[in-house]
Amino acid sequence: DENEVEKVPVDRVSRHEAPEEFVRVSFSNGRSVTVTPEHPMFVDSDGEVGTVDAADLSEGEYVPAPRKLPNSAVPVSLEDKAHRGKERDIDLPTEMSPDLAEILGLLTAEGHSYSGGRTHEIGFSNQDERLLARAGRLMNDVFGLDSTDVVNAAGTTTKRWVSTKLYRWFESNFPGVMRKSPEKRIPGALLGASEEEIRRFLVGAFAGDGGVESEAMSFSTASPGLAEDYADALLKIGVASRIHHDSTEDSWKTYVMGASTEGFVDAVVDPADDRHEEAQAFVERRHAT
Repeated sequence: DENEVEKVPVDRVSRHEAPEEFVRVSFSNGRSVTVTPEHPMFVDSDGEVGTVDAADLSEGEYVPAPRKLPNSAVPVSLEDKAHRGKERDIDLPTEMSPDLAEILGLLTAEGHSYSGGRTHEIGFSNQDERLLARAGRLMNDVFGLDSTDVVNAAGTTTKRWVSTKLYRWFESNFPGVMRKSPEKRIPGALLGASEEEIRRFLVGAFAGDGGVESEAMSFSTASPGLAEDYADALLKIGVASRIHHDSTEDSWKTYVMGASTEGFVDAVVDPADDRHEEAQAFVERRHAT
């Protein structure tokens, strides 16, 4: 009635015998859901919103969706059990913070983790000196750790934070970030965080996975699940998006929808980013048309 989305307690849960067939409903933004044939789907019909069984949906029908997903007003707690080992003390946050959120964005896009024998490390690779310095400052501010830097033949620098304690802490709190690229996911602790923390995560992630194309801005990833997570995170700051699979490169792209472009640039594209001027020019072209 108030045209708002909010969290409410679960009223009841019911279980039913599974039908022989299910219905997959695909939407124009690249998302889909699989439901039972009689599942009620909200649709718009002549300006009125009602429900129809999923099995009775027709192609081209309009399904309402929220313009913005709700965010948490309560600080997100983190597991702070320290790994026992003979290594120097590091700071392990007990709550999510904007700086930690940006670290997670950088690591989701360009980070890696390694575990072998007694060596455990978190790493971040890039050729942009500004980003490398930013990652180093954030990790030092949040965890009190300096990195060991390695440069390969191609000129890419990898910042390595070698610490079993740090590795285990990330493994406990953010397992989705610790996976290989095709399986990476945004941590649940981040998706349940505040709007500012999610915004800072997207700033870090766009710095690594982001792209400014001639007619769109997007996040590119090898993980289909991460592409959907990006779409959910964007909607938590009021930015609409659509997902596209690039079969040529076998990658997934989460594109910012045109009407959300200006808000996205203001919130996510760092003015220090070399692509900021190009992104602003894109917004101005949209206004001109």
